Amino acid sequence: QAVSDIEPISASNAPKFYAPMTFGVQVAFPLTDRLSIATGVNYSYLVSQFDILYKKVLYEGAYNQLHYVGVPLALSWHFVQTPHLGVYASVAGAAEKCVAQRYVLGSNVASEKVKGLQWSAKAGVGIEYWFIPHMGVYFDPSLIYFFDNRQPLSIRTQQPLQANFELGFRFRI
Repeated sequence: QAVSDIEPISASNAPKFYAPMTFGVQVAFPLTDRLSIATGVNYSYLVSQFDILYKKVLYEGAYNQLHYVGVPLALSWHFVQTPHLGVYASVAGAAEKCVAQRYVLGSNVASEKVKGLQWSAKAGVGIEYWFIPHMGVYFDPSLIYFFDNRQPLSIRTQQPLQANFELGFRFRI
């Protein structure tokens, strides 16, 4: 195993974490009238700022950019269903792979590979409104927990239990 040239260091400056951004596409399949299963693909972008020792040189306030691609699997129970309104509870899990990690160190940029997967579990409730038969909007607040899988320093490793708020469009085919 190669020794990394990059080492996050503990100093008087605490790490700063920016709000993660996630985009995804998901498809759901009904199992019964009220139960459905969904899967898809997600892309997440995480940015952190902290002090780094790179090739024995201190860089204060360096940026770490993490790019994850993941596959979620969710199970939803729809306890309110009308032609225009749906209310549901869901549980989900996801496996994500960090496909790129970049450090911005002043005018230098360094990259490192990340081994392993980031596993997470999620539970929440949601509401959807269908303003036409095949198109609607949804709001899906939930709690998500990121398991300790030896991933790089990020908001996920420092605050593994997080509130998650998804808002988006839904389409029925």
